[in-house]
Amino acid sequence: MRAPFIFLCASICVFTLAQAEEAKNVSGRYPEDALECHATLSPNEKIICPEDRNTFCSKTIVDSSRQNCGASEEYPFDTWDVKEPGGLCVYKKCSSTCSNETIQFQNGEQNDTRVSFCCTESLCNAAGKLSLSIALAGVLIGTMLTI
Repeated sequence: MRAPFIFLCASICVFTLAQAEEAKNVSGRYPEDALECHATLSPNEKIICPEDRNTFCSKTIVDSSRQNCGASEEYPFDTWDVKEPGGLCVYKKCSSTCSNETIQFQNGEQNDTRVSFCCTESLCNAAGKLSLSIALAGVLIGTMLTI
């Protein structure tokens, strides 16, 4: 009875790994079809994603003040980006895994919120592109709270 179960589990694992590999690089041609993302730590602000991080462009926006942006020990790479509408504390990168999520963390004496977005098209984590989504989400949440 255990042998069919083990075979089924092994088949599912192999299928899941194959799907992950296919999603990672659809054409299988690297670096020709590599994802290009904006990256906070790059001097050019744009990079061709390394093969091990060629799945997602991610952008995290932090509701931190300019003076506290990047000041936490937990998130030292956050950077104030003047290209974002009104200026925002952000961190942009290539990633092998990513989840759209919101987390709260302690930044000195204040609580800050990090909102992360994931996308799979080249340069999709540009300034302003995801800020509109955040603004709309804020309006929707504000509207829901007042109802």
